[in-house]
Amino acid sequence: MEMEHIGAERTKNVLILMSDIGGGHRASAKAIRDAFQLEYGDKYKFVHKVRMGEKKKAGAMLVRLVSAAGTGFFYVVKKTKRLQSSQIKLEFRKYDPRVNRHVLFTEAKMK
Repeated sequence: MEMEHIGAERTKNVLILMSDIGGGHRASAKAIRDAFQLEYGDKYKFVHKVRMGEKKKAGAMLVRLVSAAGTGFFYVVKKTKRLQSSQIKLEFRKYDPRVNRHVLFTEAKMK
């Protein structure tokens, strides 16, 4: 009884990780795959359906803080997802250069 070398005749799997964001990433990964197939034939099998870098869920949202002094001056800030779910409007005491003092700024929607 003769022992076989483990994995000698098995097809090996190759995984090429790439970022699918443009700039030729996909084309270079396909070129590497094609070169492997030309050099080694059917000795290697490629895994195609692996996805990396899925789109992120929307996180922070931009909101406008409008001056309560009525000057029309505003700041733009990020409102985190946690604050978005609480239904609380942001209020900050910040500097309004048009009245040259600190006033209350309240949240308003971006136009």
